[in-house]
Amino acid sequence: MTQTLIFGVPVYAFFAGIGLAISYTNFFSLMIIKGNLEFRKNTIAIVIALCGALIGARILGIISSLIVQWNSVGNISFFDLEGSGLVFYGGLYGFLVTYVLSLKKQKEELTRSLPIIVVCIPLFHGFGRVGCFFVGCCFGTELVSYSNYEIAFFNVSRMPVQLIEAGANLLLFFLLLVFLLKNIFLKFILSIYLVSYSVIRFVLEFYRGDVIRGYIGFLSLSQVIAMATIFGAGVYIYLTWRRDSSENL
Repeated sequence: MTQTLIFGVPVYAFFAGIGLAISYTNFFSLMIIKGNLEFRKNTIAIVIALCGALIGARILGIISSLIVQWNSVGNISFFDLEGSGLVFYGGLYGFLVTYVLSLKKQKEELTRSLPIIVVCIPLFHGFGRVGCFFVGCCFGTELVSYSNYEIAFFNVSRMPVQLIEAGANLLLFFLLLVFLLKNIFLKFILSIYLVSYSVIRFVLEFYRGDVIRGYIGFLSLSQVIAMATIFGAGVYIYLTWRRDSSENL
């Protein structure tokens, strides 16, 4: 991973910071539009959730490093975790869990704030993936015979999976934003996000060309988590839809 700087700031932190600022502004703008003025409670919840995201991302990064060790040498060592880094799925679930717990602790109604924060997650994530592209992490498979982008650090031409994922996150943000503003599928908006992103991530993992996060069988760790997420969210959507249908009879 390169250490390119923009205005003296590491490039990934620069784009992540921009994404966080835009997402934070968008979040509170949507709160005003939806008539939710609990700014203090949500600010506290977001700060706590960001800490939860860092912890979750780091924990899953360590787990992925241990999987790589096991696949490589047949044993694991907690003293050899160099390069374990952060993993998005760990950060995502760490953020969601701590955000929900914080709101519950403050006795804030989840149905008022959770759909709004869910809409903003892919917006932030998209900026983060642009930072990944410029840094050279999460790189794509090497390309030979068709249009490609060159990542100078690796001195090879690779599939721009980071930019593809950034674009997909942006489209997902606009889709969820429409649902939110039109008050449709609000009780499913988290599940819709989780399923949609997991499908995107599952497919893109085949073109990522990055084995550092570990494989379980022939699937990457992120693909295994994506499958579990799709299953869990799908079951929730089905059971909730079935319950609502029976109540309306």
